[in-house]
Amino acid sequence: MQLTTAIFTTLCLALSATADQRICFPLPGDENTIPQAILDLDSQTKLNWAATLCSQLTFPSDGLQEAKTAAADGILGDDGRLYGLELAVHDIQTEDNCRVNANALLGAGACPGGGLLTLSGPLEQWSYITALN
Repeated sequence: MQLTTAIFTTLCLALSATADQRICFPLPGDENTIPQAILDLDSQTKLNWAATLCSQLTFPSDGLQEAKTAAADGILGDDGRLYGLELAVHDIQTEDNCRVNANALLGAGACPGGGLLTLSGPLEQWSYITALN
């Protein structure tokens, strides 16, 4: 009985550790440093940034790759800083996967400031709003 319980517990832990999970930024309790007007941008603007960045990466991504919105494509916040998107992928297999994941993080009803998406296995993608200057 103890062996069966141990095996069941191990399987449950393994399954929960590999489940897809989305964590929005800023984390609860952390200060939000992004102007509200930038967070309230139309999700299509954020997804356009993500599509541009996904197209700049090499797939399949073996390890970690990062890209950031060019300053020329940034949007001026009411605090005088330019804002854009920073995107990082870890072992994401295709550009389409990158775009789908970005939609899960930045699309309508998702995370206004971006977030972290962990997928089954070692696959991860971060997409978040950041100051470019």
